Amino acid sequence: MTTIYEDKANSSDLLGQSRALRGRIDESLMKEVKELGQSAILGIFLSATGYLILGVLLYFIFLRIAVSTRIFNILTLSLGKFFIFYTIIIAILMVVGMYFVPKEEYYTGTRSAFFLGNDPFTLRDDKDRMHASLGFLLVVPNFIRMNAVYLHNYLTSAKQVKNSALAAAILLLCEEGRPPAEMLQTLQGIGFGETTVKQAAGFLQKVDWLEVGKDKETAAPLLQLTNKGDQVLKDARNFI
Repeated sequence: MTTIYEDKANSSDLLGQSRALRGRIDESLMKEVKELGQSAILGIFLSATGYLILGVLLYFIFLRIAVSTRIFNILTLSLGKFFIFYTIIIAILMVVGMYFVPKEEYYTGTRSAFFLGNDPFTLRDDKDRMHASLGFLLVVPNFIRMNAVYLHNYLTSAKQVKNSALAAAILLLCEEGRPPAEMLQTLQGIGFGETTVKQAAGFLQKVDWLEVGKDKETAAPLLQLTNKGDQVLKDARNFI
C-alpha cells in the first residue's frame, strides 16, 4: 500500500510537512520519554528493594540453619560474602529467565479430596511441579531484569528521539501502512541514515505509536500506526 508521499519521496514535500509537524511531535515525544523515566526509576527502586529484602531474608534463614545444624561456622558467613554469592545466583537466574517459557497447563498429580498426591504411574507430575517451582523461583530475577531493560530503553531513548522531524516523517509514511524496507528507502532518499531511521522506528514501537501488521493481500509485514500513534498525528495536524 502506498501513500501520497510515494511520488514525492525525492522532493522536499515529505520533509517539509514533517518539519511543520515536528513541534507538536516533539512535545509528545518528550512526554513519552518522561513517562519512561518515571517508570524506569520506580521499577529500579522496586527491584532494588525486592533484591535487598529477599537477600536479607535468605541470609537470616541460612544463619538459622547454621545455628541449628552446625553445618558451617556461623562466624564465616558474613553478610558481605553471602551477598556476593547471592548476587551471582540472581544473575544466573536472570539468564535462565530469558529462556524460561511457562506451560499452559501443569499436571501436579492425583487429587484426593482437598489434597494433591503423587502419581506413581508417571513422572509427568514431578516434572511439571519442578517446572512450576522454577517459575516461582524466577519471579524476582525476572522482575529485576525487566526493569533493567526499561532503564536501558529510557537511557537510550534521548538519542532516538533527537530528530522529531524524522519521527513525524515515519508517522506520515506509516499512516496507511508501509513495508519497513520501503519506508527505509524513502527516508534515506531525503537524507536520513539507515541506523537513525531504525532507531527512531524502534523507539516509536516501544512507546506504542507504531506496530507491525500484515498486508491483507500478500501477508507481507507492514509498519502501521497504532491508535495512539494515529491520535498523536491527528493532534499534530490540528496544532498547525
